[in-house]
Amino acid sequence: MRYCFDYCPNPEIVVLHLDKKVFNESVSTDPLHRSLSALREDGAQPKADPEIIADLMKIDGIKSVTGSPYEICIEKAKVFLWQELKPSILDCLKKIDPNLEEVRRSSSWPNGRGEEKEMDFDEPTFSAELN
Repeated sequence: MRYCFDYCPNPEIVVLHLDKKVFNESVSTDPLHRSLSALREDGAQPKADPEIIADLMKIDGIKSVTGSPYEICIEKAKVFLWQELKPSILDCLKKIDPNLEEVRRSSSWPNGRGEEKEMDFDEPTFSAELN
C-alpha cells in the first residue's frame, strides 16, 4: 500500500493519504463530526473499521482520528512530536497491508510572516514559534 503524509496549516494535524480504500464512508472519533454525520438524510450512522480507529486511538499522543475512503486525518496532542508518533502509526497501517511504500511529498505553508516554508514529515515542527 502506498501512503503519503501531508501537513495541514495546523501543525497538530496530518492527513495520511492511502492508495487503498480503508473506510466505506466518512468516520470520526470527534464528537462534532459524529453529530454532523448523524444528520445524513437516510439517518444511517456511518460504520468505521473499528480496528484501525481503535489501534490509532491507543497510541499515546493521538487526540482524534477522522477518516474517509482514502484518507486518515490524525490530530495529536501538542506536547508530542510527529517523529515520535510515526512508527506507531505505521505499525497500525501494517495491519492493513504489511507492504508499505512511502510516497515522499512536501508542502509549502505560510509561516505567519508572509513567507512560504517547505515542511517535510521528518523535520521537527512545533506548535508555536518563540520570539
